[in-house]
Amino acid sequence: MFRSFKYIITSIVNFVSYIGLDSLPFPFFVIVSTEIAEEKEIRNIRALSNQAILSRDIEALRNTWVKDLHVTLSSGDVVSSSDEMGKLFTKAFSDPDFFTYRRTPVEINMSSIKKYAAEQGKWLGRWENGSSEISIEGIYMAQWHKVDKGWRIRSELYVALSCSSG
Repeated sequence: MFRSFKYIITSIVNFVSYIGLDSLPFPFFVIVSTEIAEEKEIRNIRALSNQAILSRDIEALRNTWVKDLHVTLSSGDVVSSSDEMGKLFTKAFSDPDFFTYRRTPVEINMSSIKKYAAEQGKWLGRWENGSSEISIEGIYMAQWHKVDKGWRIRSELYVALSCSSG
């Protein structure tokens, strides 16, 4: 239901803009279009973080986090800073069997406080083990915080739901 409501609102905003009424002083359209732009920015940063992992670019990945990042890994281990998370990714990037992690947002909710957002989605981790591939899949939740540099990931929680090899 929420997705269809969001689709309708997005369609209305696009139509109002198309016919030129978006210049009228009606705050509803401003609020909705701002939230859509904020969500798009978060999705773009998530895509950049996925690309950074795929290309093993630790600095680009670090640019998506706040300094006091907190991550609960699917193993249950807790990472308490961006420096610590950077070390884990550096180690993963040096592993010849590691292929990638990919997070796919399913839903992003903007907080009414305006500096926070919640992202929910699916994640996939892949490794190659000789001639076979190992995949771990699950769900994740991320808290985003808008700072001076724009939206950054403040915390993440990963839950593994399945593991396969083949």
